[in-house]
Amino acid sequence: VVSILVIVSCYLLTNLSNISTDDVSYSGNETVYNVTCQSGIHEVSYPACSPQHCARIVVREFLTTQQASQLLTLVKKALIHGRSDGGASIFDFHSGAISKGDRFINVYSVHTATGGQPVFGSEEFDVLYRVIEMVHTRVAMYFGLDRDRLYLTNPTFFSELTARPARTIHDEYWHTHIDKHTYEAFHYTSLIYLSEQDRDFTGGSFVYEDNGNESGMRIQPSIGLLSVFTSGDENPHRVERVRDGVRYALTIGFTCNPDNKISL
Repeated sequence: VVSILVIVSCYLLTNLSNISTDDVSYSGNETVYNVTCQSGIHEVSYPACSPQHCARIVVREFLTTQQASQLLTLVKKALIHGRSDGGASIFDFHSGAISKGDRFINVYSVHTATGGQPVFGSEEFDVLYRVIEMVHTRVAMYFGLDRDRLYLTNPTFFSELTARPARTIHDEYWHTHIDKHTYEAFHYTSLIYLSEQDRDFTGGSFVYEDNGNESGMRIQPSIGLLSVFTSGDENPHRVERVRDGVRYALTIGFTCNPDNKISL
């Protein structure tokens, strides 16, 4: 499943001079950069789900190392059964879709086709469901929403990014985009990183852009870091190409439209 995000400490390293400190707040392990809401997500008929403000939020060490490791084990287990021929593979845990070559297959059907056991035991998803509930609560809190009017939506997926050349357009993850345009159901986007930049991979920073220009602000992924933002036109973004290694993340989308909700 983005103006400028400020990340403190080792998460933001460049070009802070053009940022108004009035727009940035820090609290413990959280950094919030407020932006002006633009058209897109906010022209909706869901008052209880409209944001009180638009922002980009970073929470360092949102997950424990153990939680992140359990999620990483889950996605790696899924991708044993398929990977893209190019540099971007996904596992949509709700639908079961995973990349395989230049297409997608349903990983939940693998055991049916082979006559074997299910790929996953039900207990393997317990930590994932707990994490989603944690993120759901945070998103509602950050944007002043009625949690019961904010819903999990599709696609919600794990991604594995590498330096392999793109084979299809689905592998070209580095283009600037706006989530509400790419994923129509999204009103709020969250990402959790499951690998560490400069240890597990190089490249792969998450970059916000303004007016088509890179702002110089970027998230350097670290294990357990949570990034949350409104999915509208105020948050154009891209991911820099991974130069080597493997970058893992979990994208969790939320919607205001009950017709687009999915259940765990």
